[in-house]
Amino acid sequence: MTTPLATKLKARIRALGPLTVEEYMEACLYHPQHGYYTNGRNFLPTHTDTSQPYPHDFITAAHLPHFAAPLAEWLHKQAQTLPADSKFTYMECGPGSGQLTFDILTYLQIHHPTTYSRAQPLLIEASPTLTNLQQHTLQAHPHCQWATTPTDTGHPIILIANELLDAFPHNQIIEHAGRLQPRTIELDTYDNFTFTQTEGPITEHSPQMRTWLQTLPQSLHAALFLDYGANTTSATGDTFQALHKHQKVSVFHQPGNSDLTMHVNFHNVTEALKDSHPHLKANPLEELAPFLLRHGLASAALSNGLPTPQTEAALHRLLHPTEMGTLFKVQQFTQAE
Repeated sequence: MTTPLATKLKARIRALGPLTVEEYMEACLYHPQHGYYTNGRNFLPTHTDTSQPYPHDFITAAHLPHFAAPLAEWLHKQAQTLPADSKFTYMECGPGSGQLTFDILTYLQIHHPTTYSRAQPLLIEASPTLTNLQQHTLQAHPHCQWATTPTDTGHPIILIANELLDAFPHNQIIEHAGRLQPRTIELDTYDNFTFTQTEGPITEHSPQMRTWLQTLPQSLHAALFLDYGANTTSATGDTFQALHKHQKVSVFHQPGNSDLTMHVNFHNVTEALKDSHPHLKANPLEELAPFLLRHGLASAALSNGLPTPQTEAALHRLLHPTEMGTLFKVQQFTQAE
């Protein structure tokens, strides 16, 4: 099955030559009309296909029971380091459907009402379709605000970004024929997308991610990034992948209709913020399971009695080493002493 975006990208390759991986990923995710995140249609509820869980292509931790409670406890802890009763901005970047924001705010409203009243929620979202969906999701919290890019709000900012950094377009640099060069995408003799270079060590990096991190407001008080990835100064290898209807597919499968990601190299994240935000310190990179347990996941799961089958399945997904418990990472930035 071809897509309108695939047709456009093939015409571009014929006219101008191969695309870099970054250019291909940028178009597939953020093309003004056909980009996966820009159009947002894959995030919208469906009334015709009840067999597929929402959203249609993947389930993030944000849609699992009790995931929000430890994040809310972390946010509350950071808010306590600010002057008592002062306002702060709770900024969520890449909020998807808005479900995580809703769950965090609802938890704070019940368990930490003073922190809830101090928080000024600001959702950073570039897609009008997703903004509308988030506004519907968050009707119970009418004080939420929206912006398309992170901005100074006049208050200290506590930022949470769940599975945001992996969606920045990344370059792949490959060692090919004895030299380093950008990995590129061309068309084969059957008019299908293919990699120009297929063999050689690969490392991945995102200039766009670095720029975004370094232009975050200087009023950033604390930040929490959660994503698949690692911390390395060595070659990362090839982590470029695609998901469509809850299945791993080729990165060339239905461009614009499949979600593309790369694992995050948190070394690049910490280096970027070290240069631009010296008032923040990077905490040691942590696996998801110990972070969640240390911030109250068990008590949240047991708060309404014995776990249900749904809760047990969610806990397995969040904590088990073969699921998100080990593979998913948490990077905190807090005030330097």
